[in-house]
Formats: sequence, structure tokens, C-alpha cells
Amino acid sequence: MKPLRFLQFSDVHLDSPLGATKLRYPEKKREQLRRDMIRALEQIGDLVQKHGVEVVLCPGDLWEEECVSLNTAMEIFGILGSLEVPVIIAPGNHDYYHPLSYYARDHYQQKSNRPFPKNVHVFSSAQLQALVIPDWRDDVIFYGSCYTTDRIEGTHPSLAPREMPAEKLNVGLVHGSLLDFPIVSEVHIKRQVTANFTTSDILTSGYDYVALGHYHGYWPVEDSLGRVRALYSGIPVARGLDETRDHYLVIGSITKDGLEPGSLVLERVDPHRILDLEVHLGEGVGTVSEIVARIREEFQSAGVTKSDIVYVRLQGVVQRDFSSYFVDEREFAQ
Repeated sequence: MKPLRFLQFSDVHLDSPLGATKLRYPEKKREQLRRDMIRALEQIGDLVQKHGVEVVLCPGDLWEEECVSLNTAMEIFGILGSLEVPVIIAPGNHDYYHPLSYYARDHYQQKSNRPFPKNVHVFSSAQLQALVIPDWRDDVIFYGSCYTTDRIEGTHPSLAPREMPAEKLNVGLVHGSLLDFPIVSEVHIKRQVTANFTTSDILTSGYDYVALGHYHGYWPVEDSLGRVRALYSGIPVARGLDETRDHYLVIGSITKDGLEPGSLVLERVDPHRILDLEVHLGEGVGTVSEIVARIREEFQSAGVTKSDIVYVRLQGVVQRDFSSYFVDEREFAQ
């Protein structure tokens, strides 16, 4: 059976407010981040051509349903609709599906006065759906469901064990919480758990591969033979202090019982990094210039560039007459 070459992304969270976190992005920086996210998605077309991609998979949270504008939806559907390959979307807990969502074909067409892109397929039921794309590969079946609210209690409905045709490639799109996800803190897992499942659920589900969304870090799920059976591609453009690692668009080839060994390609499209730096000032720091000098040293050690976003935690002992220091961010613009 011919492998299926795919590109996967998720959790872009377009039009999220971005102003309430510790980074407290000003309006200008929020707009810059939005443009960075759009530019990242605009690179998909070139990557499809470069890597011979046959299908694009998005397992949820493309945008923020409560905040997304019609202009953003039109912009995204313009990008995805220009691709010469099918695009499969399984709406998640932040971009959940409902009759007035821009994922709803009739509503989008009425509001935008544009046709819904023919190559974009959106799962629109809370129950598992099977999709065979007309006039495309009849040896591939996609499976998925959608959120209809911002949370699903219990096990994800797409991961109950079931019989699937052995002569087909069976590909699932699942947005939810892998409970044995090792790189997320216990507190974060408890706060974010929705539609949960385990590695065992994935391996016994019957899928040859599962595209996962919800967690923002890249993480592959392997079976006992080392074959990748599922993965989180993670957020493609970082926004917060819990997203300080590298982020990617993921490309690979699906075969029976997992990804083809050696086929994974991680394409970094994020133009910046987010760094959380602790700067030790020592004892008796007395002037702004001393603070700036120490921050500069730490920036140089961490390889900070002009495009990076840095959250600095100052540690040390200040003089008795300390009230506050103002450090102008323009000191670090070079």
C-alpha cells in the first residue's frame, strides 16, 4: 500500500486575546504575533510542494471561537482553499463547531459571500464520523469528531476500540488530553484535561496513525516496536511562557501500523522564541545601568535575538533605599 504523505498542524488559536498573560503583550505586539501566525500558515503551500504532501491534517483549535473575526476566517480559508490537496479539520475545545460557526458551510457562505473551500473537510458531529474523499485515494479513511462545547467529559469518543478495514489506511484526528503525556506538569494536565485518553487507548484503537491536538508541545507516541502511532505537532507559533520550546509544522508518511521509519520532518516556522530567563543580580545592586549590564550578559549567554520575546525574572538583594527601577526596553533593541 502506498504511504500517505501528510502535513500536520494545530492549536494556532487565531484571534486569541493575548493580553492577559504574564507577558502582557501590548496591542502592537499582539498584532505582530497575529501576523506571525498567518505567515506560518502561508508557508504550508510551499511545504506541500517541497515535501510531496498529499493531505493536510488539523486536529483542532485553529482559532478562538469566542473571538474570531469573519476577516480572520476568510483569510484562513483563503490560505487553506488555495492548497491543491485536501485539508481535514477536527474542531477542538477552543474552535468548537456549532451552526453559527464559520466552520458551518452555509453560515460562512452567507456571512462572507464567498464559497466554502471545496478541498476543506470539517468534522461536524460529536459522534465519530468516517470520511472518504471523493475522487481522491479510495484506500484512505479519515475518522474524527468535533467538540460542540468547550469541553468533553470522559474518554474521547474517537478512541473507543473498533474494527477498521485492514485493507485501508485508517487515520484519526483527535483533539484531547493524553493522560500519560510526560512533558506537561501535573497541575497543567489537571487544568487542561478534556476528552482524555492514554497511550494504550491509541495503540488499541485500530488506527494506523492518529493526529493529535490540544497540547502545545511536540510529542510523538510510539508503540513497543518504536513506530510512531500518533503525535502532537504542537503550536506552530509560540505565544506564552508555557511554550518556550521549539515549535513546528510536522510532515511524515503514514503506512500500516504507524509512520514510515525516517519519514518525519519537523519544519520550524516560528520567527521568534519565547524565553523565560532568571537573572541573578547579586547583592547590593544600586543602579539601572548595573541591572541592564547583567540582563545583557544573560541575553548574550542565551543567544537572544531581536525577534525573540523574553520574560526576565530578577533575583538578588537590593539596597535599603530601593523603591523601584525603570528599565527602558529600548536598551535591548540592538
